Amino acid sequence: MIPSSRDVVLGRIRNALGPDRAARANAAVQRRSDIPVWTRPVFLDDDTERFIAKAEASFCTVERLASINGAGEAVERLLAVRGPDRDLSIAPSLIKMPWPQSWKINFGAGRLIEKVSITDALAGIAETGSLVFCSEASRPASLNFLPELHIAVLRRCDIVHHLEDIWPKVRALPVWPRAVNIVSAPSRTADVAQIVVRPAHGPKALHILLVEELP
Repeated sequence: MIPSSRDVVLGRIRNALGPDRAARANAAVQRRSDIPVWTRPVFLDDDTERFIAKAEASFCTVERLASINGAGEAVERLLAVRGPDRDLSIAPSLIKMPWPQSWKINFGAGRLIEKVSITDALAGIAETGSLVFCSEASRPASLNFLPELHIAVLRRCDIVHHLEDIWPKVRALPVWPRAVNIVSAPSRTADVAQIVVRPAHGPKALHILLVEELP
């Protein structure tokens, strides 16, 4: 029987690999897992203080809380200047937190009508003051971008040194997210005539609740 073109090509590959094919395959797997680490800047200051300084330099506001139990009061103080409306959207991942009973809360994706959203971040990056969000059913990505005011809950222990340090956290998630969003500031652009415009494609303001611990 005349061998097919596919068999010919695969045969040539096998012959080229030689008798140590298994060893070559194992070496390829090892190279995939041993990701090279490039030179990264060394910081002498505290990661938390650096994160706060970088975030505030990018026009974010940061409030430190001892516990998530104080989040409701912190948000209420923030909203006091916005009027009586308390129609918010909050990520379902935060549904068990002690939010005020008087609020009208949508635990779900953005509805294009709410002015405020509250979500939790996977990590914060000390190097840049950025927040990392991973989309999933309990953390809709729309809540990070649709409302005028985005309030992000971040645990202090989730602050990492560099951008590269977030990927082990992403890989440790039970399900690989469809999107990983890195947010460094409220929405703005200077594409036209180098004139800064706020907002452009997202929230006008980004407020970070930096929590010492979660129950």
